[in-house]
Amino acid sequence: MASIRKRNGKFQARIHKRGYGYRSKSFLTRADALRWARQGEMDLERRGLGERTPALSFLISRYKGEITPRKKSARSEAYILDAWERSPISKQQADFVTAAGLAKWRDERASVGILGSTIRNHLNTLSAVYRHAASEWGYQHLENPVARLKLSTPIKF
Repeated sequence: MASIRKRNGKFQARIHKRGYGYRSKSFLTRADALRWARQGEMDLERRGLGERTPALSFLISRYKGEITPRKKSARSEAYILDAWERSPISKQQADFVTAAGLAKWRDERASVGILGSTIRNHLNTLSAVYRHAASEWGYQHLENPVARLKLSTPIKF
């Protein structure tokens, strides 16, 4: 839903979608604000953001049940997916998980002595969940936050 209001001598257009927050931008004319708001609403509908994305834990659970059993390394991948399901990150909606949040998770894990290769394995498994959800399960708008993350961790001596 878009709204236009006059603020500080300019017209502010604001697009609000329940569950996704809002976007806003200010313009000198009301016509420009209306044009931007209409275009923004169409973009949201076209990209499919009108639908809520499930929690990351749901995607992980579905991946673990449908995809993991067909893999040669099913046991080790299931162990990693179980760890992700227990993580507080998995309680968020899948499209609200950010690279910054994963970077914080990565750094916390490294600070307690977890090896960089283990952290990379966990992040690569999570990335596979996102890729599969976007390509096979109809969540085309879902961006993979792991793709924007630097996977290497600093080496500590």
